[in-house]
Amino acid sequence: MNRWRGNAVLLGASALVALYAGEALLHGWDRLFVDGVPAARVREACPGPASLDRRCLQALREGQPFDPRSALQVFNERAAEGDTIWPAVPARTFGAGEGIPLQDGAGPPRVLRPLAGVSRVPTLLCNESGEWVTYEADEHGLNNEAGVHGLDSVAVAVVGDSFAHGWCVPRAQTVAGLLTVGRGPVVNLGLEAAGPLSELGLLREYGADLRPKVVLWLLFGENDTEDLRIEGEMEDLRRYLDPGYRQGLKALQTTLDRELRTRILELRRQDDQRAMARVRRMARRRAGPDHPVVAWAKLQRIRGRIRVLSQAQGTRRPFPWDGPLLDSVLTRARDDVAGWGGELVLVYLPSWQRIMEPDLATPHKEKILTLVRDLGIVAIDPTGVFQDHPDPAALFPFGLDGHYSPAGFRLLVREIEAGLARLPG
Repeated sequence: MNRWRGNAVLLGASALVALYAGEALLHGWDRLFVDGVPAARVREACPGPASLDRRCLQALREGQPFDPRSALQVFNERAAEGDTIWPAVPARTFGAGEGIPLQDGAGPPRVLRPLAGVSRVPTLLCNESGEWVTYEADEHGLNNEAGVHGLDSVAVAVVGDSFAHGWCVPRAQTVAGLLTVGRGPVVNLGLEAAGPLSELGLLREYGADLRPKVVLWLLFGENDTEDLRIEGEMEDLRRYLDPGYRQGLKALQTTLDRELRTRILELRRQDDQRAMARVRRMARRRAGPDHPVVAWAKLQRIRGRIRVLSQAQGTRRPFPWDGPLLDSVLTRARDDVAGWGGELVLVYLPSWQRIMEPDLATPHKEKILTLVRDLGIVAIDPTGVFQDHPDPAALFPFGLDGHYSPAGFRLLVREIEAGLARLPG
């Protein structure tokens, strides 16, 4: 019995020593490495907020260049050179009840909800592949060559969120840019952070006068149902469900430009302050709130690893679903487009989750496609082609969750062209 008790005590002591030795090793590791990359290299190549960017860290691992500047840094550097650049304006820049007041009569001012950026200016979009993407905004602040809105008609209008807007590739490599080759004039009505109601607004405000023969509605299931939940609570956006309703944004571009410039400057400063605050919080989290000896005694780093692993196992964020509202939005879009003799085609965008971690993807994909087909809308679903690609990670910048790489956009457009070729007439 004494021998068994002695063995148990020895085993327990050995386990305790191993735990505290492991804690000491993790403490040293965390001081020397950030996600497996030497901390000194991270401080040099991914300073400040860039140290939290997984793409910058992945670029370091792969030996690829990566521009670590924040959007505000790019903005300030260009301004110092006398060459001002303006950031793109997301659809969610203004919350519920917010907007730009416009006094156009004797009564109280009405509130405009912008659905595009500043017009005719160099525009800073995003950086996912290592280089900041910019474009010259068109006469209404969208990602097109100037003059497209003056045409009598266009072949295709592309409607959607950041995937349609062009995140994060040059204009020629966006869906609209690739479709332009051989198809005739194409107008890009994509806007970062737009949900289905904003997209209906973009089509109504900037697409209807161009009477596109085909409207490609790029639907991203991973966040469009959540965006629709948020937008559904905004009365000004719900008004787009009324036939023919418009704010008249095209005629108010001068007012929009002036007010957006003021709003952008303040928002960019706030964004940069929040980014720096995240860096400080991360640094405190890595160092821990306790004295190193106390943290070691508490097995702080081992417990932190266990907590992260437990949170990562099988976690899938909630995906709201409002089928009747989505039905109403797509019905209105279908009828609007049919009213000028065009065809609405919905493209279901495969997400990184759908391709790389399908258990974490939205559960609403088939419900969305069934709803679309029940409305008589043609649906193009390239998911299978993305999944069958010999190197699906290459379809996303650095193989990480995000938008498509140039290869991903080319594959998407190839499937869109094939779908369009099957349309009658």
